[in-house]
Amino acid sequence: MSNLTVDGDSDYSSTGTPDTYTPVSDGPSGTDAVAAHINGVATAITELQTLIGNALTLKGSTADLVARLSKVIHSDGAFAKGTSFPGTPIDGQPFYRTDLNALYVYDAGTTSWTQGLDTGEFALIDGTREFTGDVKIEKATPGVRLRGTEASADDVLIREDTGVLYIYRNTGSEGSPTWTLSASLDLANGHLTIIGNLKTKSGTSYLGTFDHANTADRVYTLPNADWDFMVGTVFKGPTSCGSGSTRTHEGSLTVSGNGNYSGIHFYTDFTLNSSVTMTVPAGTGRLVIVATGTITINGTISASGAALSGSCSGNSNAPGNAGYQGTSQAGGGGGGSSDGNAGGAGGAVVVHGLTVQAGGTAGVGTGGNATAISGSSCRDILAYLDSWGGASGGSGGGCAGPVTGATGGAGGGVIVLIAPTVVLAATATLNASGANGSGGGAAGGGGPWAGSGGGGGGGAVIIVTRSFTDNGATFTVSGGTGASSSGGGAGAGGNGAAGIKQILIHA
Repeated sequence: MSNLTVDGDSDYSSTGTPDTYTPVSDGPSGTDAVAAHINGVATAITELQTLIGNALTLKGSTADLVARLSKVIHSDGAFAKGTSFPGTPIDGQPFYRTDLNALYVYDAGTTSWTQGLDTGEFALIDGTREFTGDVKIEKATPGVRLRGTEASADDVLIREDTGVLYIYRNTGSEGSPTWTLSASLDLANGHLTIIGNLKTKSGTSYLGTFDHANTADRVYTLPNADWDFMVGTVFKGPTSCGSGSTRTHEGSLTVSGNGNYSGIHFYTDFTLNSSVTMTVPAGTGRLVIVATGTITINGTISASGAALSGSCSGNSNAPGNAGYQGTSQAGGGGGGSSDGNAGGAGGAVVVHGLTVQAGGTAGVGTGGNATAISGSSCRDILAYLDSWGGASGGSGGGCAGPVTGATGGAGGGVIVLIAPTVVLAATATLNASGANGSGGGAAGGGGPWAGSGGGGGGGAVIIVTRSFTDNGATFTVSGGTGASSSGGGAGAGGNGAAGIKQILIHA
């Protein structure tokens, strides 16, 4: 700090401290002056001019230097800032919004504040101006990070590395990400690698999953058209039956009393109460329940011996006739022979005219047992709507005179439940067993003797759903037992083959 009156100089430019002065009076004659008096003032003026600069640059709409500086400089020396924009801005005026942590520039043409220094050459973050050309990022292993702000958002990184496009998911925090690989695409050969399960999707629902238990590579050959089970129609019934339909939609139903049921039924929700039995009558073949909501089984559905019946017992002087050729996988047991003729063969499994399994052989003595088809040979995996139950057992051989061979047992029927949700209680029972064969006998208690019938093949219990809950239900799909020999020349019937229990869950 300098005293301009005494020192005749100023140190404002060097120390930044304002100068002082001591007032002086006129000289003895009124004209005398001390040189230091004017020299100090002159020095201070020149130093201020040096600091301010050329006066020509001060011209403009805001000529006051302090007002001009306040447009861009805060009192603490930073950008002009605050939590709200200035009331009388000028074109090009910058302002830092401390509450938004963003720098804005005022555009007098649009009378609006624009975030960032926008020259019109860039796309805007709010999407009101887009790129009109390609965006190019050129560097080693370039990447684009996408982080959503919605509640269920994820943090994703898409990166190229040596000809392979990778998609990563952040399993760490935003500030310290941990990038976990989700998928990759080899651009040279088109190989797609999915880390996890590959799912098919229709609308907002996942319909199916290609899954395997180990990490070995898999090749999946997909169909070139949607199958019913891929688009969701196979496990979810219609909401109504259209005008002109010969069937009606039955809405929601709760079965609270015993009764006979067969055929195909469409429901919204279906419930079978505990201690109540639904019986599929003999010869009707099957019961199919399709619901758009939930199927709940607390009681019993019995389709035992419900398949289409086999032939009657053999005639006099003729072998027993073959049982019904069923469309499920369980063949019927062969019929036993009489003391004069062989029993009939058990029913075969025939699909669209093609025999895929023979039944038990005709009895010459004892009838043959049928065997079940299992594994990938089981046709009901996809063709369950074509199933009408197990094949019938062969009838026993007849003989000369009034005695005819015994009847073979009917095959078990088919129970099909199709709905998005299926729940089976511990009290639930689903029975699709084959019926036992009838025993042969002798005329007048002493002969001649007739052969016994073979057991019917077991039927099928098939459930198709997305959500399956089994709380301990009882399933029975066993084949019927061939009747034993009654003595004399009568032969026992063969046993029917077991049916299948099949739960198809489309996750």
